[in-house]
Amino acid sequence: PGLSCEPRSCADLAGVGGFQSLAIDTSMCKGLVWSQSCSVTCAPGYDPFGLMSQPLVCQPGAGTAGTGGWADDQRGPATSALTCEARVCTAGLPNKRGIEHDCAGKATGQTCTAHRHAAFEYASGE
Repeated sequence: PGLSCEPRSCADLAGVGGFQSLAIDTSMCKGLVWSQSCSVTCAPGYDPFGLMSQPLVCQPGAGTAGTGGWADDQRGPATSALTCEARVCTAGLPNKRGIEHDCAGKATGQTCTAHRHAAFEYASGE
C-alpha cells in the first residue's frame, strides 16, 4: 500500500482568542489548509479602527498551536485581531407620532426601547 499525506487544516478562526468577537467577520477563513490564506474584516454594522482587513495564513505547526494554526502576514502566530467599532445606528429609528424611544446614539449590538407617549393610546391594526 502507498503512503499518502494530506495538508493539515487550521481551526475555526471564530474560536481563536481575539477573533471571537461578533464584530469580526472570519467567514473567508473557514475550511482552509496548510499555506492557504484569507483576510478577516469587520462584520456588517462595525467599522474598522486602523486596518481595513487583516491577512492571515493557515500554517499549523510549531509556534501556532495557541492560535489554531493561524499566522499573521509576517508568519508569526495570529494573536490579535483587527479592531472593529460598533457603528451608531442612524436609520430605522422609531419616528411615528406618539412614540417615545431611547434609540438615539445606540450602536450595533445595543438595544433600545420604544413605547407610546402617555398622551396617546395604542390603535389596533397599526
